[in-house]
Amino acid sequence: MGTYAIDGWGPSATGKRMTPNVSSLIGSISGGVSEGVYPEVSRCNIFSENYVGLDAVVQPKLAARKGEILFLRSHSYYLITNVVGDAPLILQSFKGMPENFSFPKASLETIYKQMIGDLRKALDVLPATTTELGCITKPAAAHFLAKLYLNRAQAANWPSAEPHLKMLYKGSVSTDLDSAKFYPTMVIDQMKGNSSYGGLEPDFATLRKNATGDYAREKSNEILLSAQYEPTKRYDGRYGNNLIHLYNSNHTSSRA
Repeated sequence: MGTYAIDGWGPSATGKRMTPNVSSLIGSISGGVSEGVYPEVSRCNIFSENYVGLDAVVQPKLAARKGEILFLRSHSYYLITNVVGDAPLILQSFKGMPENFSFPKASLETIYKQMIGDLRKALDVLPATTTELGCITKPAAAHFLAKLYLNRAQAANWPSAEPHLKMLYKGSVSTDLDSAKFYPTMVIDQMKGNSSYGGLEPDFATLRKNATGDYAREKSNEILLSAQYEPTKRYDGRYGNNLIHLYNSNHTSSRA
């Protein structure tokens, strides 16, 4: 962690190369549990398919959970596309082994349309606030949605650029920058109108203090969504580290 090797993207899966990390991101077994983007996507798809079959009484009670599922699936696709670009877009669950285990890649443009559409649906059903730490709210979804619009707008003029830039093209919609302004404003307005948020922390270091006991730093009124970490040592190694210093890249020993 925190290191960079010139040959990091080589084919070898050993040492400090990126290959094993990408494989883990795609999906793997750790701590006896399947993790990674596609296991997460699969669980989200299973929920969505079962949600459709719920009766008219039960379905509205779980609408917020449906919003969380749409958020989580979109976040999974955001993570994988940031690393590998075009990727399989799987929107249904599978039982057993699919024929030839073949999932063709979808373009970034197609995946971004799906993520943005899903998050706009999520915004309609997610609650504005929650007392359940780690659950997704309307401000968290609006923040993420603004990020997607901005990402797409940044590469909108690259469909015919040189190959490396062309790979970053995610589509072009004339209103993307307007949307990238609209959704953060929604978050800001809600926070201004709700004293329970309390505004920004007066000391930024508060958000970086080592977690102790009940992980109080993750309950800061400034945070829209906190990733939850297991406070005991039972699952050590499964959730990784949440200390920010472990993610600072060290380029001091690299050669051009």
